[in-house]
Amino acid sequence: MHGKKAGELIREFAGGEKWQIQSFNSNLFDEIIEDCGINHHMFQSLIRKMHEEGLDVQSTRNPDHYGALIHHLSLIRSKRCLMAYVYNRAEIIRNLAWKVGLKLFELPEEIQEKFSHTEKTYFEQHAKALETYMNELALDLNVDMVPPKDPYIKVRVLDDVGDDIILSDKAAKLARHSMHFLKRTDAEPFIARVGCETIHPLGSINLFVVAGTAPRHSRRWASTISSFASCICFFLIFLQLPLFRVPCRSGICTTPLEVTSSELIASELFPAFVVKALLYPGAIANAIFNYKSFPSYKDLIKLYNLTNVRKAPTTTDLQRLEVLAGSYLCVAGALLGLIKPGRMSLFGTLLVLWGLAREVIIKKPADSIFSKAIHIYPTMLIAVVCAFLSIRRDVRKIIHS
Repeated sequence: MHGKKAGELIREFAGGEKWQIQSFNSNLFDEIIEDCGINHHMFQSLIRKMHEEGLDVQSTRNPDHYGALIHHLSLIRSKRCLMAYVYNRAEIIRNLAWKVGLKLFELPEEIQEKFSHTEKTYFEQHAKALETYMNELALDLNVDMVPPKDPYIKVRVLDDVGDDIILSDKAAKLARHSMHFLKRTDAEPFIARVGCETIHPLGSINLFVVAGTAPRHSRRWASTISSFASCICFFLIFLQLPLFRVPCRSGICTTPLEVTSSELIASELFPAFVVKALLYPGAIANAIFNYKSFPSYKDLIKLYNLTNVRKAPTTTDLQRLEVLAGSYLCVAGALLGLIKPGRMSLFGTLLVLWGLAREVIIKKPADSIFSKAIHIYPTMLIAVVCAFLSIRRDVRKIIHS
């Protein structure tokens, strides 16, 4: 009540990325306004009470005075937080008008959804004021602040923008993968609208990527493919589909989770029930695939031959540090990929693959028995591909190309 929710609103805004707008928290915003009304009502009632008792509000120091002061300061704090929240969001909205475009429909749908109704009205009125000012001056203020070295640039179109696009000196057909030599002032609205990037500098001419509305769909596709690939990675790791065959502390391990579990039990980093919780989904899946009865949760340590891993020599793990570190990254990446896909799974699978390949290629005579036990299964290729596709940025680049 006393500014707590207002502070929460500001912390939520400050926790976002700079110049990246978040969804307008209308529920919390309305609750703060309601708290302001309550503080104002309590402040008025306490002041009225002091007047009725014939006390001087300025000089009297009693519980009513301090209570009114607390409500007054809480009201001011909440109002300042609301104004800071609205002002900083308005600053981001004004920046979008300059960077992306002066038309609301030019903004990506995922950005428009984060605006409140009043913010959409503010954006339109701000854009209209800018357009009126620029028309009066006959000057386009949306172009680069720094004078370009060359007034013309070479552009490549990612997707069909449209036929007979009217430019300042001609009409152009911006078809997919077509190359054009355009005025910089004509190309910049398309570049800014989709947040394009310079591909390669070519002398004094910069080669830009131009696209219409297609990148919105590419972002959706990239997000869908990335999420789907992350789920496949998770199931490959935690359902314990065999990816390789390598000697480990528990004997022969065929999955990154088995390698990780044997090391966790041996090092006692985590309690045994944590390792059992990681192994149990895969144990059930193996029982279903092999038409066997479900294993007992209590016997998982014995089932995976982890009872004597503490007594096993550490030389096996030291000789295959890449496989051990890669297995850790695979398991952690599969878990984190369900929340936010990243590169951890890819680094882990590549590190495991490199460790296994090194053992097969550079094998010593003394280790010939162990090297024969090392195999890489075809499912490892599926794991590498899925780990790569779980990286949203790389998928977006593939779609663009």
